[in-house]
Amino acid sequence: MLRVAKLEGIEAERGCIEELRQIDDRYPYLVDATSGEGERSAETNVGSGIQEILDALPFYVLLVDETHHIVLANKAVRRHLGLDPEKIVGGYCPKVVHGLDGPFPGCPLEEAVEKGYAIEQELFDTHSGRWFASAIYPISHWTQDGRAIFFHMLRDITERKRTERLLQALNQAAIAMEKALTPEKIFTAVAEELKKLGFVCVVLLTDEGQSRLFLKYFSYEAGAIKAAEKLVGLKAEDLPIPVETVDVYRNVVWERKAILVENVEEVVRQLLPGPIKRFAKQITKLLKVANSIAAPLIVEDKVLGVFSVQSNDLTEDDVPAITAFAHQMAAAWRKARLIQELEQSLTERTRAGEELQQSFKQ
Repeated sequence: MLRVAKLEGIEAERGCIEELRQIDDRYPYLVDATSGEGERSAETNVGSGIQEILDALPFYVLLVDETHHIVLANKAVRRHLGLDPEKIVGGYCPKVVHGLDGPFPGCPLEEAVEKGYAIEQELFDTHSGRWFASAIYPISHWTQDGRAIFFHMLRDITERKRTERLLQALNQAAIAMEKALTPEKIFTAVAEELKKLGFVCVVLLTDEGQSRLFLKYFSYEAGAIKAAEKLVGLKAEDLPIPVETVDVYRNVVWERKAILVENVEEVVRQLLPGPIKRFAKQITKLLKVANSIAAPLIVEDKVLGVFSVQSNDLTEDDVPAITAFAHQMAAAWRKARLIQELEQSLTERTRAGEELQQSFKQ
């Protein structure tokens, strides 16, 4: 099943359509898609020039007729489907590509055939869990039995969509942070926004000498935390983490570098005290700890702690965005603490004034 969304635009590939329309007639690529008594045939008459051009393209390209039968498939499609050309050409696209008996709801070819012009969309394939930029263009050629042919291109844009969603979530979290008046509410606002993407986040604060870290906030499931604490016999908040014993935290706290962490189990093993290091694998599974990006929380040129975002979807490309967000979070954190300190100071002054007045009355 595919879900359809609006496409921003596919500009680069359009030139390819014009190239096809201008191809010399010496390279015929039309197909007689029938043989015998209405049977589909895999026989094609694709000119080698066209096939070579389309095979050179890194994205998926199909020529399909108006009845959804495949006229041509480029190398990327053949590799993706794991099929030889004779198993694809002449086949019914919904069946060959999507495993369906008919067009999926929102199939762009249906609209292109009905309206007679190009259709550009973003499609989410629920079967593979990936996003595709789809473009279908009518071309001025037909099959030998008169069916209109359409040029269909698909590019996998899953990584781009994932990055867009991450940036959107971080932006929403930043807006929510500005409204939060305490460090606790800041973390709650951030955790709620990132949870929408399936992300877990953790904040560790340093001591004054930046030699130890303490787990301050985390968005793991409460049941998983209790199970992990029972396993090791310690409360999460009572576990000081020596910075020097954990490679990642040395880089983040002392070198002020944001790090993509992929060997999560090893990090867990390094931060646990000697007697309970043997539980590292179990804790990793209990908490479902995934790949993470750990970034320094810096205020006034001082590292206050570590902000860690965890998800198996994270890549090296996400490090700059998480780093920038950590800086925003640290600034918001500092602002909230100053407000708290000011409120506390005012409260203490008010109390002192009231006590002084009371003493005069006595």
